Amino acid sequence: MLGWRQPCLLSRSRDADLVTRTLVARGFANVATVVEGSDVFVTFENTRFRDLRRALREVASDVHPLLDGGELVLVPSVDGVPLGTARYPAAPTPDASSVDDLPGGPRASLSLSGLPRALLSAPRASSSFGRVDVVVHPWFEASFGDYEEPVRSRTGVAPEVRIALRRGLRLSAQMLFTLQDDLPTGESRIRPGLVTLSQTVRLPRNVFVHAAAGAFTPNRYGADVHARAYTSSGRWFAGGELGQTGLTSFARDGWQRSPMDSRTALVEAGWRDLRHGLTIHATAGAFLGDQQGIRLDVVRQFGEVDFGGFVTTSEQGKNGGALLRIPLGVGKHPRPGAIRLRAADAFRWEYRYYGGVPGGGSSGRRSGGGMYSSGTQTRGRDERYLICVARQWRHLTIHRQELVLCGGSLRAWFVWESWRSPRAKLCRPQISIH
Repeated sequence: MLGWRQPCLLSRSRDADLVTRTLVARGFANVATVVEGSDVFVTFENTRFRDLRRALREVASDVHPLLDGGELVLVPSVDGVPLGTARYPAAPTPDASSVDDLPGGPRASLSLSGLPRALLSAPRASSSFGRVDVVVHPWFEASFGDYEEPVRSRTGVAPEVRIALRRGLRLSAQMLFTLQDDLPTGESRIRPGLVTLSQTVRLPRNVFVHAAAGAFTPNRYGADVHARAYTSSGRWFAGGELGQTGLTSFARDGWQRSPMDSRTALVEAGWRDLRHGLTIHATAGAFLGDQQGIRLDVVRQFGEVDFGGFVTTSEQGKNGGALLRIPLGVGKHPRPGAIRLRAADAFRWEYRYYGGVPGGGSSGRRSGGGMYSSGTQTRGRDERYLICVARQWRHLTIHRQELVLCGGSLRAWFVWESWRSPRAKLCRPQISIH
């Protein structure tokens, strides 16, 4: 890492190219740099790290030491769509040695106001469009409560081919491979998962629109549009979702589907406590099966881990359950190329007390309030990560958990990174579970 005492290297286009080449060499994509006076504006796409917050810190560590009393403004993007800004002030003293010494950390916002027009229209270096990512997901389903078989489950892997075609346009195709199956579903052990063509558009006033068409999970196909508006700070958001879907099934005797006659129409609103990583999210309207209902989610974020619960009430009755999201693999992905193989960023699981599956087709009498996944709902995760940057710099210690299976035993490494201290502290106690 370069130190603050490095002499200023940035002037105009020549030195903007230096910053761009540096980030491309690190493996970032869709990079562009604009220098205005002593301020430096950089847009990039995180293609190297599981956590956007770590990517921002790495980029700031590379570029900030080159400044001469100006401000560094980073604009992360996903598939070429800008998320917001993270502003890093000038070094407080010549003795400061890293971005950890910045007073209060960066100022993060979902607003793009104040950015030079040349930055958003500048040609991008190391385009991500046309590159193929093969992302391997684990999947798991379970049913509890049967007297003779209290726990029944099925597990497998789901490799996904993901291609960014142009700005905001993504093609995804996923196959589900069943490795273990105790559930009497009758589904084929090899069947399609998410197969979608999706488009993301950013509109004025921090509005993000995600549209998708194709095969959704679980066991749905059709079209879906989801729009969400944020305040600049990200504390408040509101939106809506419209969908038209039908049932589909890949059973052992072939493919079956029903007409696209199921409509969903939902409105949502939410609030985030940025200091404690707490999100309260309410959804109401017509869920799957034209069931009028309300759902309330309360989720707490612990670094890269999300844990929370939900309750629903609909025409079928009341239900509730738990939500879990844990990171997978290692924190740094392989360098992108024409084709890249990597692990999924996270594993998500939803447990429903009265059984059934979130997407419908359930056997539980109180399985109302269900909804399918079109793959676009999780893309708001990067927007959440961006607005959490300043909070974690000021208040939290990030806890990272990495699970590695080796030699027949499960070993867990726990990494604590202190953002309070001017120097990052790492410790790696190892726990073995045999």
